[in-house]
Amino acid sequence: MKCISFTNFQYSYISKQAFIIIAAVLLVAGCASPQQRAPVDDKMVAQYFGFLRVGETTQQEIVSRLGPPHETYENGLVMTYLVYYEYGEMRVGKKGKSGIETFYQLVLVFTSDHVLERFSLVFYY
Repeated sequence: MKCISFTNFQYSYISKQAFIIIAAVLLVAGCASPQQRAPVDDKMVAQYFGFLRVGETTQQEIVSRLGPPHETYENGLVMTYLVYYEYGEMRVGKKGKSGIETFYQLVLVFTSDHVLERFSLVFYY
């Protein structure tokens, strides 16, 4: 068996390979661990975002109601808001204190006339 010197310790070639394999498995297992996702039912989305009407709601109405967006894209025609879901409650832009909230992003797309074209609530992280 061939030995390799590594910072004043002797490791066999097989031990080094075993270490690399174990490290790779642990890394992949850590990345693949399931995340807990809080379900967001349609009733809750309707309760908090029921005022959003495709083809009717203007960008200014949304900003007046939700405040400034988290991010804007495409010269302001796409806006996003961070949404926190915790203990059956949704909050836009206000993080909870428990540290177990689930994060979503409300994505809003507008026409060139700044009227809501479509929107979606997507899992963020």
